[in-house]
Amino acid sequence: MRCFQLESTFFGFKPQDRVRNHENIFNLIWFGEGRWDWNDVYHMPIFLRDFWINKCNDIQADRDAAIQQRKNKRNSQPATPPTKRRRWYLLIYDEPTTHTTIKTTT
Repeated sequence: MRCFQLESTFFGFKPQDRVRNHENIFNLIWFGEGRWDWNDVYHMPIFLRDFWINKCNDIQADRDAAIQQRKNKRNSQPATPPTKRRRWYLLIYDEPTTHTTIKTTT
């Protein structure tokens, strides 16, 4: 009786490529925020899928750069000294130059 070779002898994905392929599909669906479903992305031509993955990577890199610029701009501004706050109990004036405090009764 002849034994059949169960290994794939033609082109195809290796096990580690399958994991990477499904990770790319998941990331594209997740980043697409409902623009594509799993079936669309899975049956999308590879060159088109790669195009969209690269496009999403570029968009994310631009977002990260903008966030970093805002952080750098915020950190480069000098700290402002604290402002003097008015005390709520100094609101009653007897004379223009003297202040009286409100006495609380307990």
